[in-house]
Amino acid sequence: MAKKSVPIVILILRILMFILLLISLVVLATIKFTIPADLSDTNQDTDVRFKDFYAYRYLLSVEVIGCAYMLLQIPFAAISVASGNKIGGSKLVSQFLIVTDIIVSLLFASGVGAGFGYTVDEKHYVDAVAVKDVGNDPEYSKLHKDMDKFFDMAHISTGFLLMATVCMTVVTIVSAYSKK
Repeated sequence: MAKKSVPIVILILRILMFILLLISLVVLATIKFTIPADLSDTNQDTDVRFKDFYAYRYLLSVEVIGCAYMLLQIPFAAISVASGNKIGGSKLVSQFLIVTDIIVSLLFASGVGAGFGYTVDEKHYVDAVAVKDVGNDPEYSKLHKDMDKFFDMAHISTGFLLMATVCMTVVTIVSAYSKK
């Protein structure tokens, strides 16, 4: 890859990562389902959101940290494109930037693992309970459908984080090889 195109590729990937993280964050923050009062322990309608699940709280935290990191890195990448110079200049600063990219990549990957792992487990459990214990009761069927949609949207949110993880990995590899 030509030396002049590397900063442009990195800038484009960082902007793409920010967009993917923002989409993932919005999807996760807006999904919910409601447990009707007659099916709830509290005898009132209960809204269930991402914040009711630790894995999804972690996923949202990773997305917020990722957005903040991208907002920090995008201006540096833009300056690099505009000036034609590498950010950091010295070898030590360049290595520090690569290490921080690797740490953020690992954080993203752990978020993906938490999101996909929990969602798959929970969907299997919900499907087993819905088929085994509930039968054809229309209220339970609607609740099951709503829960299924909730977990599908959580999968979609995690999928956007996975795409951001791939982009971050590409940025890290391109950065590491362009510094040589």
